[in-house]
Amino acid sequence: MTFMVILLVADIMVLNQQRTITIQQQDIKDYQTYEPMAHDLISDILGKQHDFNNQMNAIRMLPYTYKDYDSLSEAISNYSTFLEEEFNESELLKINLPVVAGFVFSKIKEAEQKGRLISVKIKNRSLITPVPEYDLIRILGILIDNAIEATEPGHTFSLILDSRNDHVRIQTKNEGGEISSELRKKMFVRGYSTKTSAEVRTSRGQGLPNLKKLVDHYNGKIYLDNETFHEHTWICFTVEL
Repeated sequence: MTFMVILLVADIMVLNQQRTITIQQQDIKDYQTYEPMAHDLISDILGKQHDFNNQMNAIRMLPYTYKDYDSLSEAISNYSTFLEEEFNESELLKINLPVVAGFVFSKIKEAEQKGRLISVKIKNRSLITPVPEYDLIRILGILIDNAIEATEPGHTFSLILDSRNDHVRIQTKNEGGEISSELRKKMFVRGYSTKTSAEVRTSRGQGLPNLKKLVDHYNGKIYLDNETFHEHTWICFTVEL
């Protein structure tokens, strides 16, 4: 009996060690994949800084081009929005998770290739969560991919990263319709899709159920809401982990 107990304890220790090794191997793999993208992000930001003086000169010249208050105000607003979109990637350099920064940068470029723009907002530079980075980027990937698919070409959706009470808060916002209570229940059912194409149904309907499974595993929370902004309805996914 003593031998069996010792053997059982030894097996448990070996399994725990193997699990630790697997997690470490996944962390190394993710680091090797996305850490170089963080360097690409830095290079991209440094390249854009060379244009900064020209852009500032363009802002200084706006009063000479637009003589009345209304047209000048609109021009400054439009140009400020452009600059904000140009440099929103630099916000990623401020966070404490380089693998997450590299991953989000890769999704920004992927979205651009598909004709969509991601507006990134960092509300807290120190993202603290018990979730390991390899699962954090899985969750981010599902949320971002879902927003890309739901966003029309040429349009922009938002990604907001925040951290409160030692938990990370991830939010995506994209234009969409009203979310009914029935749709809320179906959104996380495996195989369900809001699109009607048979080909789309084959490839979709897996992301959100996988998201719920991951979030539940870490005792996190998912919120699905609507917001109205500039007379447009937005769909807001919020994950707290």
